[in-house]
Amino acid sequence: MMRRRHDLGLAGLGIELAAAMIGFTLLGLWIDRRWETAPWAVVICASIGFVGGMYNFIRSALKAARRDEERAAEEQAGGAAEGDG
Repeated sequence: MMRRRHDLGLAGLGIELAAAMIGFTLLGLWIDRRWETAPWAVVICASIGFVGGMYNFIRSALKAARRDEERAAEEQAGGAAEGDG
């Protein structure tokens, strides 16, 4: 059950990345229309959304990988302790 919840959290990373890019791109469109700066605000905001989304994606993926490694080490240590007894 815990593994399934963990996998769903990782699946949400792609949605978070897309949401960051879409949100910042829409902000850029609004700025361009408001102050007639086309296309610079869209380019800058989309870039910020992409960089921020990728930063969050990579950070979360590395955190999940570390958690999986720790869990595997605990299972391996637990199996070795049971075999010793």
